[in-house]
Amino acid sequence: MLDVFYRLRNPIQKACIDVKSSVILTDADFKRIREIIAALEPVKLSVEALCRRETNLVSVDAAMRFCIVKLEKQASELGKTMAVALRQRVTEHHTDLSGLLQYLCDPKAATVDETFSVPSSGVARKLLQTLLKRLDTTKTGLCLL
Repeated sequence: MLDVFYRLRNPIQKACIDVKSSVILTDADFKRIREIIAALEPVKLSVEALCRRETNLVSVDAAMRFCIVKLEKQASELGKTMAVALRQRVTEHHTDLSGLLQYLCDPKAATVDETFSVPSSGVARKLLQTLLKRLDTTKTGLCLL
């Protein structure tokens, strides 16, 4: 909606003048609106990626990483603030399992940053062993090697 509002800024300003509105929108107001739109664009793209049926934890990490990087590259304070907040939330919820799944999909994947860390092969092996030990073979009927 803000994008449509921004694209219609000239007719909106003319209409405000025609009706003698007490609210006058300045170029600074429209600059702020443009910054908001720019900050919300990577969020929109990430949400669309997350809503796909085939989304898994690896693609969730990729979408979140994309969003954070795009927000960090923005010049606006809003974009940078959103990136910091999003990185903090992802860090709170990112688990060893996410890194392990990334490793299993691509063992040569390198850790991009501390938020989206990929374990080394030794750490991945230990995580897998821990997960396998948590499975109770007597209750599940699974035969583990």
